[in-house]
This record gives sequence, structure tokens and C-alpha cells, in this order.
Amino acid sequence: MTKVDLQRLTKGEVAVLLGFEYGKRARGHFNLDALDDDVEPVELVLPEDLDTIAPSFVQGFFGKSALKFGNKERFYQHYLFRGWPEDMLLQIDTGLSRALMDRSSAVSH
Repeated sequence: MTKVDLQRLTKGEVAVLLGFEYGKRARGHFNLDALDDDVEPVELVLPEDLDTIAPSFVQGFFGKSALKFGNKERFYQHYLFRGWPEDMLLQIDTGLSRALMDRSSAVSH
């Protein structure tokens, strides 16, 4: 199973991931376009020092993925968030909902 360790973004120095554009850059950094096509699920590793992940970051990071899978259920079957706290999962879910509702912003920015 492929793992995406967000520690590569936080580097022990960042406690908050936010911003659509930063999410898009991080998407490219982790090559999520290719991971979307992986047969195996992808596990997202939560850095110990991460306090918050904003819906705006989620939209940039996972917006294209959410659209590719077409709904949150299929997205969550492919991208696994094991052991993530409920408050962060809620932010991820909110970002995915926004991306699925506003298809144009997820792919055009």
C-alpha cells in the first residue's frame, strides 16, 4: 500500500495546512494524479505536529481526486485516513463536499 506522509509538508515546523493554492502545489509534490490511478488504496499518514487541515487546502489537494472518483464514498475507499481525529476528518469531508459542489474551481485554478 502506498503511503502519503504529510510530514514531508509540515517538516516539524508547520501545524496548519491551509490554502487552495498550497493544496494544489502539495498535490503535485505527492503526484496525486498518478496515485488516483493506483489499484491499491493510498494511506494518508498524519504528522504528530499537525493541528489543523483547512477545507481550502483539502479542495486544492484532493479536489481533482474527488471529481475523478465522483463521490466521497469511492474517494474514501481509495484514500484511507486511519487514526485521524474526528475534527480533521470533518475538515477533510467539508473540503471534499465543496470540491464536488463547485466542479469548476477544483480543476481550473
